[in-house]
Parts: sequence; structure tokens; C-alpha cells
Amino acid sequence: MEVSNNTQVRPKHNATKKCGIAGAAIGAVGGALTYGCAKTVTLPLKRDASIAGKRNFISDMAKVYERFGIDMSKTTVSRSIKAGQNALKHPIVIAGGIIATMAVGGFIGAIVDGVKNHRVKKAE
Repeated sequence: MEVSNNTQVRPKHNATKKCGIAGAAIGAVGGALTYGCAKTVTLPLKRDASIAGKRNFISDMAKVYERFGIDMSKTTVSRSIKAGQNALKHPIVIAGGIIATMAVGGFIGAIVDGVKNHRVKKAE
């Protein structure tokens, strides 16, 4: 078996694939954390499940919505929380977040590959 000592062979960089995979993983974790944060909004209800506790929670959330200028005249606090959680669980939203972060990771990896290839060409 002959071994060629040809120095013209350029190393194959695969940062694009690695960064795309890492971006998808980061997107999946980020989506899970976002959903977890939306779930934590309702934690006070689990601590105090009485009617007075629920009333206090809803009035506190209404004040938060009012502070941010959100019009609650056509909905209720509980509906808006449930709608937000359901939107985060929708498969299109999940897939969109993962694909977007994978695309950003692949773009960063492509830039890294381009820089590495440029350095190899310059060194020759």
C-alpha cells in the first residue's frame, strides 16, 4: 500500500454540519425552556388552589397585563395563559424554532469553514 505525502490535499472541515446540529439542539432546549417558563406562570395556582387564591392570582395577572398595555376586554387571564401554552406546544412552532436555530448554526459553521479554507489557501 502506497502512502502519498502530497501536501496539496486540503483538510475537510465540517463545522457547518457540527454547528447545524448544535444549533438544532440549542433550539430544542430553548423551546423546552420557553414552554417551562410559560408553565411556571401558573405555579401560584398550585400552591393556593382555593377560590380566593385563584381570584388573587387572576387580579395580579390582570394588573401585569394592564401594566404592559395589553387589552383584556375580549378575553380572560386564564384563556390568554392557556392560549399561550397551547401555541408553544404547536408542532409548527416547535419545528420552526428548531429549523431557525439550525439554520443560524449552519450559517455560523459555513463562515467558520470559509475562514479555515481561506487560511489553508493563503498558507499554500
